[in-house]
Amino acid sequence: MLFDLPGYRVVSAVDMLDGGREVVIAATSVEEGCPSCGVLSNRVHSRSRQRLRDVPIAGRVDDVQVVLVKRRFACVERLCVRRTFVEVSEEVPLRARVTTRLRAAVLDAVVRAGRAVVEVAGEHGLSWRTVQATVTAAALLLTDPDTVVVRRLGVDEHRYRSVRWFRDPADSTRWRRFEPWMTTFVDLDTGQVLGVVDGRDSAAVTAWLEARTVAWRDQVEVVAIDPSAAFRKAIREQLPHAAVSVDAFHLVKLANDMVTHVRQRLSQQRKSRRGRLVDPSWADRRLLPSAATATSATTALVSSMSAFRVAAGAVELASASFGNALRADARIDADLAEEPHFSAVPPDARHERLDQHTASRRSTKSLQSRIGFRAEPRTMTGTGVGSRP
Repeated sequence: MLFDLPGYRVVSAVDMLDGGREVVIAATSVEEGCPSCGVLSNRVHSRSRQRLRDVPIAGRVDDVQVVLVKRRFACVERLCVRRTFVEVSEEVPLRARVTTRLRAAVLDAVVRAGRAVVEVAGEHGLSWRTVQATVTAAALLLTDPDTVVVRRLGVDEHRYRSVRWFRDPADSTRWRRFEPWMTTFVDLDTGQVLGVVDGRDSAAVTAWLEARTVAWRDQVEVVAIDPSAAFRKAIREQLPHAAVSVDAFHLVKLANDMVTHVRQRLSQQRKSRRGRLVDPSWADRRLLPSAATATSATTALVSSMSAFRVAAGAVELASASFGNALRADARIDADLAEEPHFSAVPPDARHERLDQHTASRRSTKSLQSRIGFRAEPRTMTGTGVGSRP
């Protein structure tokens, strides 16, 4: 069986009753150096068997169980205070239960792919603490950001645990609230983490940027942030020449929340009720998220500033469609108000009649056809990318 672990060979491979396979491996080296005196020794004092976690084979975690035959050597130097020592290697460090290549795989999945720690732990058959300890150890060994050429900088906040309360050291009768927020700085071109600081205010961002050299700050061209006034203040003070870009997700979300707020307010003012499925304004409530989803493939290929323009075009498209829906509601109300004896109809029956009338007027034109008509290509002008209704 080819196990392909550098520095180790397969001693035996046995099929188990549950369908898996137990692979016994041992180091290929003949002698090891004493960690105290450095003298090489080939005298084996004893051997022990240890279970080892390695990368999944063919995507399966429990199909192969790795057993390492670890040797303990006796030091041949008489004056050495260490009598015995255990063999170690780059793939299996001292007291390690997980191979180095497995730690590298889970670290790449969390840092570069952006996956959750609990998801990566379950996929590789590890505990949450093991994966989290690997990520924490890598964060402590971050590369010096001053040695990295950064053109596009990303700044984002992250909440790593729930809120905690501690007693005030100055007054034991009072409790202080601790917000577990941290701010991460990332090179958007490579995805490399440049730094992590406590807090999410402008002071934390400013302190990290002030620690960088002037040449490093001058080479930053674009900074991508979420809609945070604290982040924007720090960027404008430390990187005045850099362009600030807001990610498309937060931009579309804020615009959609505003459209929803206006739709609900006008529905209460005009009809004294909540929106219904037959109302044009209610039918267009998902137009902005749909436009953002339709342009997601484009935003993945353009820069941060282009993503901003695409999202702005989605806002323009949704706002125009929402205005047309409100005007359609107003025309329907005017037509029904001119019908004889309509004002004498009880309120419940009036709403039912209004819904029937609206549904009949809309039955010949579906929402999909209307959106397709509005999505007709037009010339790109200004900061928005979209189509006129």
